[in-house]
Amino acid sequence: MAESIRAELPIELDFVAESKIKGLPGASLLREVEPVLTTLSDDLTAVAEALDSALQRADEGLEAVRTKWEAREKVVQDTFDKVLRDLQATKIDAKDFIEIRTSIEELVPVRDGLPLLESQLAEAETSRRQLIADWEDAKTADFREFDRAAARVSRQLAGRVRVRVTYAGDREPLLELLRSEVGGRLAETIEILRDTPQISVASFASAWRNGASELVKEFGIPQSQADRLATAGRESILKSEELELPHTTQIELNLSPDATSPNWQRLDDLSTGQKATAVLLLLLLESEAPLVVDQPEDDLDNRFITESIVPTMREEKRRRQFIFATHNANIPVLGDAELIVGLQATGEAGTGRGSVRTARVGSIDNKDVRDLTEELLEGGRTAFEMRRMKYGF
Repeated sequence: MAESIRAELPIELDFVAESKIKGLPGASLLREVEPVLTTLSDDLTAVAEALDSALQRADEGLEAVRTKWEAREKVVQDTFDKVLRDLQATKIDAKDFIEIRTSIEELVPVRDGLPLLESQLAEAETSRRQLIADWEDAKTADFREFDRAAARVSRQLAGRVRVRVTYAGDREPLLELLRSEVGGRLAETIEILRDTPQISVASFASAWRNGASELVKEFGIPQSQADRLATAGRESILKSEELELPHTTQIELNLSPDATSPNWQRLDDLSTGQKATAVLLLLLLESEAPLVVDQPEDDLDNRFITESIVPTMREEKRRRQFIFATHNANIPVLGDAELIVGLQATGEAGTGRGSVRTARVGSIDNKDVRDLTEELLEGGRTAFEMRRMKYGF
C-alpha cells in the first residue's frame, strides 16, 4: 500500500533536479519544494505502513473470533440436534416446543416485574378496603339519621302511627347479583338473605370470601348452595362489596279503638281510607310548609276527621298554613278556619265552571258564610250549634 501511494504522487522528484531548472527564473524557490515533497512522501509511506499493520491485526483478531464463534456454534447446534432427537423420541412436536420456549423467554421480563406489581396491588387493595370501610360508616350514619327521624315520628303519633327503618332493607341489588354472577338453584339462599333482619354487604362479602363453611355458619345457607357460591370468582365478591342496599321504611297504623290493645297493620295491607289516614297524620306533623289537601272526606270518616285531623289543625295552624278543598263542613267549622271560601259550580263535570260570591268569603262570623256552612253541615243548624258550643268558636 505504501508503494502505491508513492507511485501516485502528482510531482516527480526529478522534476526539480538541478540540471532541469538551471537558468530558469525562480529556480531557487523550486529547489525548496523538493524537501517538502520528500517529507510528504515519507509521511505517507509511514501512514500506509501503519494502516497495513492495523488491518493485518484486525484480520487476525476477526479470525480468532470467527474460530471461537464456529466452535460455539457447533456446540449449540449439537445441543439443538440432541434436543430435537430427544423430542422426537418422546413424540413431542419440535415446533410447538420452540414456540413454548419462546413464550417462556418473553415472560421473563414480566416475571421480573411481578414483585413491583404485587406491591402496587397490595397498596390498591389496602386503599380499597379503607374506602369501603368509610362508605359503610357513611351508610350507617345515614341510617341512624333515618332511624332517629322515624323514632321522632312514632313518638309524636304515639298509639296511632309508628314508623320503623330497616338498615339495608332492600336486598334486591344483592339478590340480582347472585342470580347473574352465580346462577343455578339459589331459592333458599335468596329467601334467607331477603328475610334476614339486619345485613350488610360487607359482612356477607367477608363470609363469601372465607368460603362455603363460613356462609353456612353465618347465614344458614344450605351447604350445596354455599358450595355453589364458593365457586364464583373473586370479581363477583368484589362487586358485592360495592353494592348499595337502600334502607327501607315501614309505616304501620293502629286500627284498634282508643284504650284497647293496639292492632298494628302495615301500610301495604291497609285499605285506601286507612292509608289516607296514616299519610294525613304524617302530613299534619309539625312543619313550616303549607299543606294543601283535596277532599279528605273521600277516604276518611267523620270520626277520624273530628278526633284526629281537626285537633291537630287547631294546634298547628298557628305555625303553618292549611288549605282544604272539602264538602265536609266539619273541617272548617271545628278547625276554626280563618277564611272560608264558598264555591258554586255550574255545568257538567269536566266542562263546567266554578264561581265565588263575595258575600260567601270570610270567617264563620260572616252570616252568609255561616248560612252556607249550615246548609252543607250534616245535621243542619242543630248540629252546627252543638259543635259551636262544644268547641267554643
